[in-house]
Formats: sequence, structure tokens, C-alpha cells
Amino acid sequence: MMEGGDLATWGTSRSIVVLEGLLCVPTYREKRRGLRVPVEVLDEPDNWRWSEMAIKSLQDKIYRLSMFIDVVTFQGQAIADAAAEWFQRYDIGVAGVESYNFETFCTSLAWRQDIQTIYEASPQRIQRYGQRGYAVVGGVF
Repeated sequence: MMEGGDLATWGTSRSIVVLEGLLCVPTYREKRRGLRVPVEVLDEPDNWRWSEMAIKSLQDKIYRLSMFIDVVTFQGQAIADAAAEWFQRYDIGVAGVESYNFETFCTSLAWRQDIQTIYEASPQRIQRYGQRGYAVVGGVF
């Protein structure tokens, strides 16, 4: 909380969970535009392939361990907005859902000291997180 021009902020360490591949796989459906031109549109979040084990693990960390967890996606703002709505609808208390460019996110880790752990399922991406990266296999973290 900033008061009287104080630039210091109070915060606690945060953990980040990468949405795609770990918590879920966002899906798309075909929608007809006109008579012949099908286009793919983002499906409703209830139809995404959610990992029940990962969601339970997320809930455990948030409620039992009182962790602050942000969810991050690298697939665009539309997915972040839809996921945030889904988390709110089902009372999953994530601190926030953000969309980042992957390269920008990795670069920002150099000065983001509040991030303690980044839970990730992709072996290609986890290599860029340094010692903060935590590989998740099977959805339990």
C-alpha cells in the first residue's frame, strides 16, 4: 500500500502457474461465416480440457497453504479473459490471470523478485525460467 509518496510496496512471494498444458488445453470450435467459410473461434471455457488433478493441486496451494498464485497464458488476452471468468465462476481463488508474450515474460524475470516458483508442464519453456522453474508431470504440483 502506497501512502504519502512512498514508492515501496508491500508484497509477498508469488507463484505462477502456466495455464496451457498444465491446468488445461483451450479448445476451439468451428463456426460458419457465410455459406462456405468456416472459421475457428475460442470455445467456452467449460468445454476446454481441464486437468482435474492440476485444479485440485491449485486449490490446495491457495486455500490450505495460503499461497498467492497467478495464472499466466502465452496464448493471448482472449484466453486469459475466458480463464479468469471460469476461475471466478467456480470460486477458484487465483490472484490473477494474465496474458504475456513469452519472450517478454522471460526477460521480466530478471527484475521480478516477488516470483518464487513458476509451475510449468512444457519442457521447452521451463528451460527459460532458470532456477524458479518447476517441472510438473501428471498435474500435481
